[in-house]
Amino acid sequence: MRLEDIALHDLSIPYDSLKKDGQLTKQLQTLIAAAGVPVKGGADGIYGKNTLAAIQTFAAARGLPAGVVNKQFADALLGAPTVTPAVVTAVRTLTDADYTACATSLNCEVAAIRAVVDVESRGSGFLPDGRPKILFEALHFHRFTGGKYDKSHPNISSPVWKRSLYKGGAAEWGRLEEAAALDRTSAYKATSWGLFQIMGFNYQASGFQSVEDFVAAMKESEGAQLQAFANFVRNQKWDGFLRNRQWAMFAKRYNGPSYAQNHYDTKLADSYRKHLG
Repeated sequence: MRLEDIALHDLSIPYDSLKKDGQLTKQLQTLIAAAGVPVKGGADGIYGKNTLAAIQTFAAARGLPAGVVNKQFADALLGAPTVTPAVVTAVRTLTDADYTACATSLNCEVAAIRAVVDVESRGSGFLPDGRPKILFEALHFHRFTGGKYDKSHPNISSPVWKRSLYKGGAAEWGRLEEAAALDRTSAYKATSWGLFQIMGFNYQASGFQSVEDFVAAMKESEGAQLQAFANFVRNQKWDGFLRNRQWAMFAKRYNGPSYAQNHYDTKLADSYRKHLG
């Protein structure tokens, strides 16, 4: 069997059934890898824990039902854009030298930069599949589109902030893709990106001519994300708060007036002390 058959005949195949269908398994492995989700072991046609993990990652990222390969899954995978190897291999972990250079440019301590990374993205700007970490904000998408998608797409456009709309992790990409199909520029602006979770609408303050250029940099490397952060903080004149370890002042501007509800200031202070050690 092939994915085209599943899509055409509206079939539903439990994941475990893939153990008996090497042809379908190999097709899944090939297409999922091409879509940017690495499949450890390659396209060998053997269904095991590595293939299961890749299938689950792809499904979660696009908000697909878990446990089955059905028409919805087949349509999503067959229509998924191919991700070039460069997108995945561009991911680069920051070095001590990178942090030192950034801290020098902002005239603050390295521990202060590392604290922001810890709090905003838990130390990594990318997902395991090579895409940058993101968080899609339905409230901002509502604002940028004048609320015209509130009724037709309530899960991605909302006049009020709702925690329940977040899916987290790779699944946020499914929300972004849904919004981008309606209005790509507004969707990019309504999303926070990378190590420092900078909102797309801050692209100019981050040193870019367009939000498209900003997003391209967020996909490029952690180094590009770090440079965007340095530009953003300097242009907003918030570097003094980092320099003087004024965590509440920094958090109020970086995370918004409700920062205290999530204890951003105390988290920054705690992480700063950890990295001083």
